[in-house]
Amino acid sequence: MRISLGVVGVIAFWVSQAIAQTPPPVEAFGRLPAVSDAAISPDGTRVALAMSQGSREFVSVVHLDERRSLYSANVSEGTQLRGVGWADDQRVTFVVSRTFAPHQVLPSGWRFRGRPRRVDYWRSGVIDLASQSVRLLSTSVEDEWRDSGAALIAPIEGEQGVGRMIGGGDRAERLSVYSIDLSNGRARPLSTNGAVDDTVQFILDERGAVVARVDVDSTVNRWRIFAYDNAQPRLLMEGESETGAPPPVVGITQDARLAMLDDEAGYSQLYAINRATAAREVLFAHENAEVIDAIADPWHRRIVGAVWGENTQAFFTPDLQSAYEALQAEFGGGGVSIVSWSRDRSRILVYGDRGLDGGGFYLFTPASSALQLIALRYPDLANGGSGERQSITYRARDGERIPAYLTLPSGGERRGLPLVVLVHGGPHGSRDTFGFDYEA
Repeated sequence: MRISLGVVGVIAFWVSQAIAQTPPPVEAFGRLPAVSDAAISPDGTRVALAMSQGSREFVSVVHLDERRSLYSANVSEGTQLRGVGWADDQRVTFVVSRTFAPHQVLPSGWRFRGRPRRVDYWRSGVIDLASQSVRLLSTSVEDEWRDSGAALIAPIEGEQGVGRMIGGGDRAERLSVYSIDLSNGRARPLSTNGAVDDTVQFILDERGAVVARVDVDSTVNRWRIFAYDNAQPRLLMEGESETGAPPPVVGITQDARLAMLDDEAGYSQLYAINRATAAREVLFAHENAEVIDAIADPWHRRIVGAVWGENTQAFFTPDLQSAYEALQAEFGGGGVSIVSWSRDRSRILVYGDRGLDGGGFYLFTPASSALQLIALRYPDLANGGSGERQSITYRARDGERIPAYLTLPSGGERRGLPLVVLVHGGPHGSRDTFGFDYEA
């Protein structure tokens, strides 16, 4: 596999500084990552990066072939950049968050008492590279920050320059599906037959049509899943759970079944659910390992893989699985994951780390097996990767085996070392991964 450095503008400075500076300063471990997210364009010629430098956070667009910066846009003060993506070849999408007191974004006439006193509100946005305009997107006309849970879904097959958002609109009440004009931000509600106050989720296909709906009645801890045929809902499945929440519905399979995570076998597996009969089939499972997520194609959003165990990926298409296996061999004991790819899959965006270098984003070209470094997340740590991570279990006082990740320094005797224990939250929906952790 051939490896090259893709040094572009300020990224080139970061990489060269990291190589020249060893060992890394202590302060380097407490900084925000220089690059927190990345996404490749549909045509595979550009990459969007979520970046930070000091107190400045910004979106940068880099041309991969010409190795030059095409565009940069700062996020406003008090706003945190959370992620980037692409709606089409000319529009970059982004996600930002801002902290508000709840009363600041409630509909007119609403009142709020008690806790929490401060809440993070998330908002999707779009950058038009042709006009260089930046716009936040919302289902609310009155206040662009009001509908905190509405995320952009794009691209939409057959509708150029249009996306979807699922949210509550100005009154932040019943969940609905909205068509969003990406050129002007105008939101238009679409028909969602059968939606009720208990509706918590819609599943859309690549054309933006509703194919399933999830309702949760938390007063009796009961859930219901409806399939849609010609825009009409039909009860498909129902049940009860400790919290009323159903097994997570994570998308649509390549043959148009619903994809669902469920732990009825004692550990989580990925199932395909027939939308006509509710018959279920195991789509992916790994013996004695949890399946923790599904992988969707960024362009048509059909499920093409799964994530299991220690953040390991498995793909259902031969081209992506072959690329992933080649990347695993290249990164050896480090972590590696495929982030996104061009429409024709001739170029693949990869996140990988080697030792304790903090990780970075790479461009992989399957046809030539070339691997090109785009940017390091923690440039100052590039030569600080001499430690070692291990996945272990240790025995508690009651005999229970507890899984953990252990980070050790390189060299010397590994006995009697000081120990810092970092405990994550839980018990539901919280876990650490084998990837780089700056605290460790």
